[in-house]
Amino acid sequence: MNDPADALDFPVSAGDALPPFDEAGCTWHAEQRAGDRLLLRMGKQGPLHVAQDTRYGTLLATAGGTSYRFDPLPEADPVLVAKFVASVVRALVRQLRGLLSLHGSVVAFEGRAVAFVGSAFAGKSTLAHACVHHARATLLADDTVAFVAGAPEPTVEPVQRGTWLLAESRAHFGLDESAERKVIAEHPVSGAPCPLRAVVLLEARPGDAVGEGEQGDSVADNLVRVRGVEAFRLLSPHIFRFAERDPALHRRELDLLADLAPRLAVYVLRRAKRFDRLEAQVTLVRATVDGASRAHVPT
Repeated sequence: MNDPADALDFPVSAGDALPPFDEAGCTWHAEQRAGDRLLLRMGKQGPLHVAQDTRYGTLLATAGGTSYRFDPLPEADPVLVAKFVASVVRALVRQLRGLLSLHGSVVAFEGRAVAFVGSAFAGKSTLAHACVHHARATLLADDTVAFVAGAPEPTVEPVQRGTWLLAESRAHFGLDESAERKVIAEHPVSGAPCPLRAVVLLEARPGDAVGEGEQGDSVADNLVRVRGVEAFRLLSPHIFRFAERDPALHRRELDLLADLAPRLAVYVLRRAKRFDRLEAQVTLVRATVDGASRAHVPT
């Protein structure tokens, strides 16, 4: 039987039946807030790992991830719940199963993948969408870089069908901009895992984030390769993980990244976060992937 994590559609439950969520029986280890509003918290319910998002629902999972269940909130938007399951739930279960995931977008040019990582609102989804729009790339993921375990070279799975874009990005690409929240833009998707040829960390240059057609800094976008400890340092904050007080679990995922990082071409793209520069940035990224592919020597 195939691992559910290998499927494009990630199921909401697997394995043995788990007990109901018991908030009173939970010990919370970490939380994320927007002002006074609680968004996400993680902890333990006895031996079970728990991740609760107040907008979408609650995940319970066994230590090895063989059994899990996601209970969506009845009032939650089913489209957004599906996005949460495909990204966050999948990544957290993968971590428990000993698999590595990064928070980022992935596209492939003729079967050669590139991942975009960066902070929230760095433009990962918009740049991924631009690669599909301008260069006919295929999509593997909007926000989960899911590495295939045991592959002879760094390889990532297709896990999502579309990019989730804010209204200003949708307007630029001629899509429906009426919704206030992020909306999915569906794409041609890769039907199979792809070798990952490059990881690009997105950094916006201060003072150069202007809109369509406006005049900003004319300095060219700068793509710089980083190696060794610096590459590991830049990638490690983007690991998708349970906020668990388990040194062995964290050591395992850091060891996985330490093994992968020397075999990845890692770059920092310092760029103008401007829609009128997207096509040029896609060209720059495409050339980088082509160059990394020519330089790649199979192990």
